[in-house]
Amino acid sequence: MFFSVYCNPFHDKLHHIWKNNLKKKTRIRFFLVFLRTLEHVRKKLCASYSNFVGVFIMESFPAESTLSDVATAEQIVSAPRREDSSATPPEIQNLNTGVSLKYAQPSTDVDIKWYALRASYGTELKARDIIASKGFEAYVPFIYTREMKQSEHGKRRLVKKMVRKPISNLVFIRASRQEADSFAKNSGENHIRHLHYFYNHLEGLPQGQENPVTISEREMQNFMQVADVDDEHVRRVNLEDCHFKDGDRVRVADGKFKGVEGYVVRAHGEQRIIVGESGLYLVTAYIPTAFIVKL
Repeated sequence: MFFSVYCNPFHDKLHHIWKNNLKKKTRIRFFLVFLRTLEHVRKKLCASYSNFVGVFIMESFPAESTLSDVATAEQIVSAPRREDSSATPPEIQNLNTGVSLKYAQPSTDVDIKWYALRASYGTELKARDIIASKGFEAYVPFIYTREMKQSEHGKRRLVKKMVRKPISNLVFIRASRQEADSFAKNSGENHIRHLHYFYNHLEGLPQGQENPVTISEREMQNFMQVADVDDEHVRRVNLEDCHFKDGDRVRVADGKFKGVEGYVVRAHGEQRIIVGESGLYLVTAYIPTAFIVKL
């Protein structure tokens, strides 16, 4: 149908040119171009037809899945790889009690927590300063990253120079839930533009009802102590990238990370200590076994 309606008039004109105006070799070339054009049109029509059928099937037969199923799958992906089942520290997923280190501010309010906030790229320090100007404790962790710059040929390449920069999009505030809401929610009196909560999607709660990511006082102090060490080998990691050696909590007894408490892992090919919780983890640089003391 398509070729009879749209191609026949064009074919008649082509036949006229073929007979009257072109030499033999030129005729052959023109005919080959015509065939390639028809093939291109055919492929376009087939692709359009396939897209139409795909959309029709997706709209007619939507996939059935629940948010709880998705959360369960994410929990499985987030589980740390380890040498045996007893190696996973039971506290790594729930560290809600503990003692404060030098970074902690004294408080008798049990509702005071460290909330993780998501800032737009490049505004982490500005958000921290605004929060601090309101009388709240705020923190932005720094780690070393490799700079990217434009090469001579227009391609991006890694530069060996390491630069200490804020972890992208991450700002912490120490406050009650109501106080944190005033900064993170659009209706809050202290709301900062493009500043929102990090939400915990692994709890299996329906969308819109997830709880903000919080870090316990003890883990936050260890997290800050590691981030404040000026060492380019400090890395942000995911649990699945770490191999836990055992389930014992340890303390670093010597070196630049002295006093840090966490768990022994093998990450990036070296023995390190992991700190943090709720999906926000840092690992130290290499820690010799002689510096590790079990708690």
